Amino acid sequence: MLKRITIEGLGPHSSFSAEFNPRGTTVVAGPSECGKTTVLEALMFALWGRTSQGRFPVEFIRDGANKAVVELVLDSGKTLRRSVNRNKSQTRRIRHWGNEESYSSDTKFQEALGDLGRDPVACQLVIAPMGWVPLVAANARPFRDILSRVLPKGDVPAEIRRMMDEAGFELESGEEIQPEKTVMTRRREASRTRDEMTGRVKSVKERIGRILAQEDDVAATLDTTAAQEALDRQALWDAYGAEAKGAAARQAAVQAQAGWDARLAEIGAAPAFDADDVTQAKKDEKAARSALKDAMATFTDIDSRRKLAQEQLKEMTLSGPDVCPTCERPGWEDGAAAYARQEQAVAKLDSERDAGLATGKSCRQAHNETTEALEAANQAKAAHDAWSAGKRALGDRPELPPETAGGPAAPDVPAPTAEELASARETMDRQKALDGAAKQRQHDLDEAQADLEKAEDRYAIACGDVDRLSALLDSVRAAPSVVAERQAEALGDLGPVKLEFGENPAVSVLIDGRPWWLASRGRQVVADVWLRTALRRAMGFDWLPIVIDNVQDVGGQPVPDVDGPSIVLKTTDASSISVVRKRS
Repeated sequence: MLKRITIEGLGPHSSFSAEFNPRGTTVVAGPSECGKTTVLEALMFALWGRTSQGRFPVEFIRDGANKAVVELVLDSGKTLRRSVNRNKSQTRRIRHWGNEESYSSDTKFQEALGDLGRDPVACQLVIAPMGWVPLVAANARPFRDILSRVLPKGDVPAEIRRMMDEAGFELESGEEIQPEKTVMTRRREASRTRDEMTGRVKSVKERIGRILAQEDDVAATLDTTAAQEALDRQALWDAYGAEAKGAAARQAAVQAQAGWDARLAEIGAAPAFDADDVTQAKKDEKAARSALKDAMATFTDIDSRRKLAQEQLKEMTLSGPDVCPTCERPGWEDGAAAYARQEQAVAKLDSERDAGLATGKSCRQAHNETTEALEAANQAKAAHDAWSAGKRALGDRPELPPETAGGPAAPDVPAPTAEELASARETMDRQKALDGAAKQRQHDLDEAQADLEKAEDRYAIACGDVDRLSALLDSVRAAPSVVAERQAEALGDLGPVKLEFGENPAVSVLIDGRPWWLASRGRQVVADVWLRTALRRAMGFDWLPIVIDNVQDVGGQPVPDVDGPSIVLKTTDASSISVVRKRS
């Protein structure tokens, strides 16, 4: 992979160039602050425009330099060159077999890098020492996601389906591929609905409690025996009074009948009237009016043409029959004949006018007659309508009540006093009000209980939705770790390192069975090499160099053999930096 590196204006390096072993180990040694780690950062910058800590800081450009340049020569023959100035503007170039191409963006540059550009984060994780440490902070999902990408593919949706089936829940279509954020939103909405239904159930139960508390107010029953007995006695005396008045009522009815008969005689018999007469009279008047209009139009037309002919004859008379009325040429041969024809035309129009005038007079006479007939028909109708109105106002003839033989017998019970009657009516009204209140209370109670049943059903559905979505969210969170744990088997031997998968954190990195941060610095260096070597092996990128830093802290512990290129950074007492390529 890496054959040579050239660094200009970066960190402590004004100008630095070194050859590397692209197949084996290269040792970069020297005192502190001599620029050993800068070699790693230069490699990261040239490939991806960043350092092992993140974005490239402008402060990393050497004091006094306007820009930093890094050039990498690969054993494939490619030369990669990247530069950056203090305005953060970068240039990217690749030269291969004499052809050089510049790239305007990191996206296009990474496409040209091939495997190095397809998953730069994973490649950086292999190259940079302890690069995985920031990824295992907090919930460690970034580290788990990288493992899921680079290790043999796992079927997370299938694991989600299995976990949901094991939990006893059914999946809706497409739920196994929904993102965690989507499922969280859905569960939050379901929880909100459940909380609303909880409040609804509580509210309806409180309403039922208030209705039940009204029982003592509406359940009372009054003793209406005495009141009803008083009302019954009053009814007997009311009937007696009505019968006693029967004779007087009959006499009044006889008088009413006599008065009705007299008014009917005054109204008299219905005047003669036939509705068809009015209809026919309207039709006749309309037809006569139309005929008169047509006759007047004809007369007007004939009279206009007659006047025009008379004017033309007058002009001919003034100029003489032998003079042309148009050109006034004397000796007009046809003048006399034309004059005679004009006189005949005027005579004919006079005759037609007289006939039209006679026709008009006849039509006007007919119209006057139909108008009078229509007026007579309307008067007959008005008279009949007035008679009908009077007949309706008279109403039906009064009926006589049946005759009674002798007088009615008085009831054998005393009539209630006014006080007894008022008290009885008040008691019955109160009982009626109580009955109405009890009926309304029962209606309200039935309605509230129906609402409670609906609310409890919806609450049960909402609880089921929350439980199912909670199980789905747990599955969405846990399934990637379960799958990643199976995938991690492809890492092979990890030495002192053990990966434990869970939900939070998604991945725990243990060294010698304890959290990685409890191990000594030297043990961390050893474990880091084991982990990154296994990751590179699983990715199949045996050509990717592994940078090993702080080997001086290992303290006699065995460092695993790295099968492939590695760059060892070692702090020594030497006065300057040195680069030594070991044999493969």
